[in-house]
Amino acid sequence: MSRPLDFNNNFFSDEAEEEEEETQEVDEIKFDDEEEGEGEDLFADDVLVRDYAYNPELDKYEEDYIDNQDYIPLTFEDRMKAEEEMIKRDKLENDDEEEEDIAVNETSGIGRDAINKSLMLALQGNDEEEDEEMEEDNDDELFNNDMREALNDTRTRTKLIRKFKTFFTKQQVKYMDSIKSAIGNNKRSLVVNFPDLSIDPTLLLLLTDLPEETLELMDESLHLIVEREHVEYRGDPLRVRIKNLPTVESVRDLRYSSLNQLIAIRGVVTRRTAMFPQLKFVKYDCVKCGESLSPIIVRNSDVPKPSSCPNCSGKNCFIINESKTVYSNHQKITIQEPPGTVPAGRIPRSKDVILTDDLIDCVRPGEEVIVTGIYKQNYDAFLNVKQGFPVFATIIEANYVEKLFDKRNESITKQDEFKIQTLSKHPYIQEKIKKSIAPSIYGHENIKLGIALSLFGGVRRVSEEHTTRGDINVLLLGDPGTAKSQVLKYVEKTANRAVYTTGKGSSAVGLTASVKKDPITGEWTLEGGALVLADEGVCMIDEFDKMNDQDRTSIHEAMEQQSISISKAGIVTTLQARCAVIAAANPIRGKYDASKTFHQNVDLSEPILSRFDILFIVRDIVDEKIDERLAKFVVQSHFNSHPKQMELRLKQQRDANYKEVVTGGIESKQEDEEYLHNREAIPQELLKKYIIIAKNLRPSLNQINKERLTKFYTDLRKYSEEGSGLTVTARHLESIIRMSEASARMHLRSFVNDNDVNTAITVMLDSFISTQKFSVAGALKRKFKRYLQSPDDDHQLLLHILNEMVKTKISLMDEEEESDTIEISIKDFKNEVAKKKIYDVSTFLDNVELLSKKGFTIEGDKIIFTSN
Repeated sequence: MSRPLDFNNNFFSDEAEEEEEETQEVDEIKFDDEEEGEGEDLFADDVLVRDYAYNPELDKYEEDYIDNQDYIPLTFEDRMKAEEEMIKRDKLENDDEEEEDIAVNETSGIGRDAINKSLMLALQGNDEEEDEEMEEDNDDELFNNDMREALNDTRTRTKLIRKFKTFFTKQQVKYMDSIKSAIGNNKRSLVVNFPDLSIDPTLLLLLTDLPEETLELMDESLHLIVEREHVEYRGDPLRVRIKNLPTVESVRDLRYSSLNQLIAIRGVVTRRTAMFPQLKFVKYDCVKCGESLSPIIVRNSDVPKPSSCPNCSGKNCFIINESKTVYSNHQKITIQEPPGTVPAGRIPRSKDVILTDDLIDCVRPGEEVIVTGIYKQNYDAFLNVKQGFPVFATIIEANYVEKLFDKRNESITKQDEFKIQTLSKHPYIQEKIKKSIAPSIYGHENIKLGIALSLFGGVRRVSEEHTTRGDINVLLLGDPGTAKSQVLKYVEKTANRAVYTTGKGSSAVGLTASVKKDPITGEWTLEGGALVLADEGVCMIDEFDKMNDQDRTSIHEAMEQQSISISKAGIVTTLQARCAVIAAANPIRGKYDASKTFHQNVDLSEPILSRFDILFIVRDIVDEKIDERLAKFVVQSHFNSHPKQMELRLKQQRDANYKEVVTGGIESKQEDEEYLHNREAIPQELLKKYIIIAKNLRPSLNQINKERLTKFYTDLRKYSEEGSGLTVTARHLESIIRMSEASARMHLRSFVNDNDVNTAITVMLDSFISTQKFSVAGALKRKFKRYLQSPDDDHQLLLHILNEMVKTKISLMDEEEESDTIEISIKDFKNEVAKKKIYDVSTFLDNVELLSKKGFTIEGDKIIFTSN
C-alpha cells in the first residue's frame, strides 16, 4: 500500500515543479520589458516644483467630507451612555469579524488547529471583553486565594479600578459633585462615607482587610475620573478619605488582630509636633559619572538607596537630587483616652498618630477626635534593646481625622431642631432645664440653676484692645455629703468637652502646661494641661481647697483672661484656655459655721474668690420635712435601680416597641413627646443638642433696664462693705450680664429681656447673702426684697393688671352691650404694663396654660376673656 502512495506523491510533485519553472520564465520576460521602458527621473531639479505647482482641478476638497456643524457639549450622563453604546458596537463588530475569519479559514482548508490558535490570539488581545467577563464572574475567587497576591495581578487591579470608577460615577453620583467642589475649592481630598461602599461588598471587604492597597486603587480611579472630566485641572492629585466606620474602638482595645487593618479610634489630642518634610519620591545622582537614576518611591521610614551605578558600576557614590526629589508634609500627634472612658484605677493610654498631606494642623491639643487610619507596626531598635527581645512599636497612619464636636453638630437632625424650637417656646423652659440638671440628686434648685447657666454661658467679646470672657465660673462650697462631687460628675457627662481633675492630684503644671523634650528631634515641646485640654468646654476641679497656694495662683490668669502665658526653656508663648471652671471645696473644719464670717470658714484668697461668678454655700441643715422627702427620694432611686425593676422597664420598652410597629408609631410618638408640653425634665441627649444650638446665639443687651441694673450694683456694693461676707467688685457686674445672656440662650432668644436680668440678679443675691453671717443674712433679704423677683411673680402681676383692665371695661359697658366675651387689645395691655416698667410680655402671652385657667385666650392681636 505504501509503494503506490509514494509513486502518486512523486508524480504530483514533478508536475508542480514544472508549473513553477514556467511561471518564473514569464515573470522574467515581464521584468525585462519594464526595464526597456523609460521611467521618471526622481532626482531631477524640477521634480519638487512640479509636484507643488498650483493645479485648480486637483487642489480642492469635497464639501461632503467636511464637518462644519456646531455641537452642543455633552453632559456626563449622556457621555457615559454614548460610551456604553460604542462599546456594544465594537463588541458586535469584533464578533462579526471573528465569524468571518472562521468561515474563511474553513473554506480555505486551514486545519482545526490553526483555527483554535487564531481564536486564542483574538481572546488574548481583547482585554475589554475579558474584563467584562471577569466583572460578571463571582468574586469568590479573589477571597479564596491570597488577596494580597491577587491584587498584584494586573487584570485584577484593572477590574477593581473599574469597579471604583463605577462606584463614583454611577452607583454614587453625588461624589461627582463632591469632586467638582473639591477641585473648585482647591482641596486635596475627597471624603467617602464608609456605609456607601456597602453597594458592593467586595469593595467593603477589601477596604477593611487590605486598606493600604485598596486606597491606592481608589486614588488611581479618582485620578482617572479627574483626568477625563476635568482636563484643565493641574493641581495635586486628589486623595480618598474614609469616614464613619461602623465601630469606633478605644486605644486600650487595640490588639495584634487589628494590625494592617482600617480602624477608627477616639481620643483627646495631648501633643502635636511641628511639621516636617518627608521623602515621597527620592531621586539619586551618581557623583562619578553624573548618571541620574529613576525616582524611587519611599513607603516606610527606611529610605531605599541603590548599591551600584548602572552606568559606571560605582558603589556608594550617590547623592540626593534635592531639586527633583518630591517631599510631603509629615506631622505626629499623640492621642489619649478621653478622661471619662478610663476604667477606675487605670492609667490613660496613648497612641502616636501620623498625619500627612492636607491633614497637617487639622487638630490642636485638647480637642477630642475620631481618627480613621491604618494600624501599623514600626521597628524601634531602642525598644528591642530595652526589652531584651524583639518588640515592635505601633502607630496609626491617619487617613481622616474628624473632630467630635463637629460630629455632634452633624448629628442634630431636622426633627431634633423642631423639638428644640418647640421646647424654647415653653413658658416653663427654665424650670424644665433646671429639673434636667442632675435629676438623680434631690433638691439644690439654686445650684442646678447656676450649673445650667454655666453650661449655656455668656457671649465672649473680642476686640483689638480688650477681651471679655463669656464663660461662667462656679464654686460649690459646703458640708460633706451634699452631692457636690456628683454634680461635677454629671457636668462631665453632659458638657460637649469636659476635663475632670482633683485639687490634690493636680499641680500647677498639670493644670496649665508643661515643657517636654521631643524624643524624635530633641527639641522642647509644650504639652497642655487640664485647662488647655478643656478649651471651649468645662474644667471641673474637685477638692479645690486641698490645692497648694502656689498651684492655685497659677490658674488666676486662666480664670479671667482665659489664657496661659508660658516662658520656659526658651519657649515664650500664650496658650488658649477658654473654659468655664466649676470647682468644689470644703470649709476649714469640714462643716460650715454660719455664726462665723465667710473668711473664717474658707481658706481661699480674695483674688481667687473674685474670679468666681457664682458662689454657693451648701449647708446640711436638719429639717424633719426635708429629711423625710430626701429619704423617700433616695429609697425610690435604689428601688428603681433594682435588677427586677430594670427587667420590668425593659419589658415595658419591648411592649412599647411592638405597639409602635403595630400602630405605626403614632401613639408611642405622642407618649414619648409628652415632655414637650408638660413641666417634666428633658431627655439628656436632647439637652446636649439643646446646649449646642443655644451656644451659637449671641443675645444683644438693647432691651434691658439699665437703670435698675445700675441701682442694684450700687446697693450691693454699699451693703457688701457693711457686711462680713463676699466682697463685691466690678467683676460681679460683668457676671450679672453673663448670666443674663445665658438665661436668654436658655429661651433661644436673640436679645436679653428684663426676666433674664431678674434671673441673674436673683442668682447673684443668693450667692451674696449665703456668704453672710446668720444674723446679717435676714436683714439683707429684707433690704433686697424688691430685687428678689421670680418670673412667676411677674406673671401674677401681669395677670392682675389684665383682670383690672377687664373689670374697667365691664364697668364702662351699658346693660345692652353686656356679653360673655370681653376683648382687650394687646397694644393697650403693653401700654398699661409699661407703667410698671415691664416692657416684655411675650413670655406671659405664651403661657397658654396660665391664661386658659383664668379664662383668657389669644386671637391675633387681641386678648379675649370669656366669663363662665
